[in-house]
Amino acid sequence: MEIHRSQFTKFSLFFISINFLSENMGFFTHWLNLYLGTILLLCLLVSYFPFKPMVVSKRLLIAGLFFSLLGFALLPKDIILRLTGVIFVLFGFGLFLRGLNYQPKEIPTLLFATSLYLFFIIFYKFHPFVWCGLQNLSLSFTASLSTLIRKDILLGHTFLGLFISLLLLFIILSLCLFSQKKKIFSLILSLVLVLFIQIVYVIGVAFLIEIFHKKDIFILILPTFLSLLLLIPLYFGLKDVEFQAEQTRGGKIFIPIIGLLVCFSIGFMTFPHPSQKSVSKEKVVFYEKGFLNWDIPTFNDFGAYSGGMFGNLPLFVARIGFEPIWTKTITQKILNEAKILVMINIEEAIADDEKKAIWEFVEKGGSLLLLGDHTFYKKGASNQLNDILEPVNIKYNFDSADYFIGGWLHSYQYLNHPITIGLEDIEDEPGIVVGASLKITHPAYPIIMGKYGYSDPGKEDNPEQAYLGNLDYDPNEQLGDIILVACQNYGQGKVLVFGDTSSFANSLLVFSHDFVNRVFSWLAE
Repeated sequence: MEIHRSQFTKFSLFFISINFLSENMGFFTHWLNLYLGTILLLCLLVSYFPFKPMVVSKRLLIAGLFFSLLGFALLPKDIILRLTGVIFVLFGFGLFLRGLNYQPKEIPTLLFATSLYLFFIIFYKFHPFVWCGLQNLSLSFTASLSTLIRKDILLGHTFLGLFISLLLLFIILSLCLFSQKKKIFSLILSLVLVLFIQIVYVIGVAFLIEIFHKKDIFILILPTFLSLLLLIPLYFGLKDVEFQAEQTRGGKIFIPIIGLLVCFSIGFMTFPHPSQKSVSKEKVVFYEKGFLNWDIPTFNDFGAYSGGMFGNLPLFVARIGFEPIWTKTITQKILNEAKILVMINIEEAIADDEKKAIWEFVEKGGSLLLLGDHTFYKKGASNQLNDILEPVNIKYNFDSADYFIGGWLHSYQYLNHPITIGLEDIEDEPGIVVGASLKITHPAYPIIMGKYGYSDPGKEDNPEQAYLGNLDYDPNEQLGDIILVACQNYGQGKVLVFGDTSSFANSLLVFSHDFVNRVFSWLAE
């Protein structure tokens, strides 16, 4: 039993550490996640002491220290490199202990589980299908439970804690593969417990949110409770597990196979940032009509509205090598020589011949950039943006994509895409504020999401306040993983849709210009 307790301590430290390093535990700043995850990882390493060390191989000691230090150096990087760093730390520490004549029997299992999890994260980051699949599963699962328990709850996969449960499943699978005696009953019991606890967690969250939904701090750390509950199935999964004193032949094969799979996945799915070659004098057509103005700030006009709305955008586009063109009517002739069509806050119906011209333009290789905003009901109390988007699978929701932390700080989530490579969220680099969330189906795909945001439905009877809701989180609203920017290929062209116009407005363009430059450069390729 004492050995079992020791193993449970090690695996618990590992499980919680990886969840912090993967930022699965709810809203903590990136630095706090890194700090807590690193401290717990160090505690895992320390848990192997004390024992009577006896140096049997200085080469193993040196190699172990090298790999461990290299792993720790990778921890401050992004999540994929961070998990790679954990693999190096565990591998190096295993070598170090072997150099001291100690056989770390659990480390091959931890290495295998981390490798599986890393492999999954790579697919998640590089394939929108995985993100959309998890999101649809989470929304369907919580919506079904909501109906059964008659409590309002709708969680995205972040607040559902789906990654926490998946990590535990990878650990249980690793235990099955590396245990000397295959305790099938204990492992099946662990899997059943994971599902049961996931259901209990959602039901508990539904009741707690009804009471504490005005307490932002409580809501933001909800996934932490799931990780603690999942220590129960971890305990049963470890019950009576006996690890090999030495790796089995199968165990020796598994780790290099996973390493090769990870390397293959990185090489296969990673694509380089597109070269921002000169696109000199490519024409960008700006549709003049909409709920907007094209004023620019001047030193002769002061006050809250003196900065104008989008007047600086065409000037900026010209400075980065494009030729801006304005038009009040969209025709095939105007679009023939253009590369990008920009439409913002369209409030009146577009004529059928204009829509036909737009989609013929895109189908032949043009790019449509459509910018909208929250609760966008204008003339005729309808959303003309969705009317324009009818040929593609992207739609504006009648809501406000709101956040708990201003400017989506530490709350953005980017899928791998040319306009997001290298973006951070310590500051609001994309410049998105409160806009509408987007609804997509395949083959459309998300690019930027609000990981810790919520969808606040608009009020159709509130035109005086732009149809806004209460801008507070309520239990019936989607919590987490809100789509802010989405894209779809159409014919030979592409459609890029923003749920908010702030990134391109005069007031924020001075901060978001690097991001906006990426947007136009990618649309022009």
